[in-house]
Amino acid sequence: MRKIFAVASGTFLLASMFVLSNGGTSVADAANPSSFTTPGAASFTVPACVTSLQVAVVGGGGGGTLDLNAGPTVGSIGGSGARVVATLAVTSGQTIDLFVGGGGSGMARSDGATPPSGGGGSSSVNPADPATRVIAGGGGGGGYNGKPGGDAGLANGIGGNGTGGNVSAQGGALGIGGLGEPALFFGNNAPSGGNGWGGSGGSGKNGAITSAGGIGFDGGANGGGGVLGVLSGGGGGYGGGGAGFYSSSGGAGGSTGPSGVTYAIAGNGGAIGNNGGDGSITITYEPCAPTTTIAPTTTTTIDPNAVEPKFTG
Repeated sequence: MRKIFAVASGTFLLASMFVLSNGGTSVADAANPSSFTTPGAASFTVPACVTSLQVAVVGGGGGGTLDLNAGPTVGSIGGSGARVVATLAVTSGQTIDLFVGGGGSGMARSDGATPPSGGGGSSSVNPADPATRVIAGGGGGGGYNGKPGGDAGLANGIGGNGTGGNVSAQGGALGIGGLGEPALFFGNNAPSGGNGWGGSGGSGKNGAITSAGGIGFDGGANGGGGVLGVLSGGGGGYGGGGAGFYSSSGGAGGSTGPSGVTYAIAGNGGAIGNNGGDGSITITYEPCAPTTTIAPTTTTTIDPNAVEPKFTG
């Protein structure tokens, strides 16, 4: 018996379907920048495929002073910390070292003695790397009877001088500490700010009474602090601010950053008798472009015009 077998023959068409996956960094990461506001050391790890960060670094404000014996409003505000904004080239997975500076301690006294106040500490990004470091100087401590502390964040990163005195306490600049106010009553000049980078704010001191300066990265450029007599502390920074004696407030710390950096006064000096505002660091970056993941799928199409082969046997 002969049998005839019919075999369906056709043309096979391969079709691929493409599925898009939003890999890497999400859009929400750029909309919600990372902020660091607690004084002290911290770190930031660069996300995958990010090559540039914008950092906004704010130094601690100087403390304000208040002499309650002279009246409820007799005193001085603290100087402001600097706000330094810079763009840094980075690589994925890189660890960025951070330090948020604290505000200087304010002081209120009711025994008739002049109240001292502390300078603000510096905030910093990559403080140990000269090529990429960003340092925002701290404000100077407020002086006696209406003499505000020096503001950090002036043009070119210069720390502002204190106010009052025949020669006011100087701000730090270019990594060089500012000179303290020359002595008028006690025979010794007020301490100068330290040279170098980083640094805490100098403490204020009046006899046995001391007000703390704001903390900052230990880079050697602390603000001048009180030792004897009536002294307002200078701010820490890229060159610490000098301390003020009885007749002058503290100078602010200097600031620095890479090419293209901008400087401004942050406005966080302490009100009369209050602590200066703590510093902060805010990091923003562009999210990665969406990546494409190919998920292939295959479909088979039979050509109806194909000739059906016939076999006999």
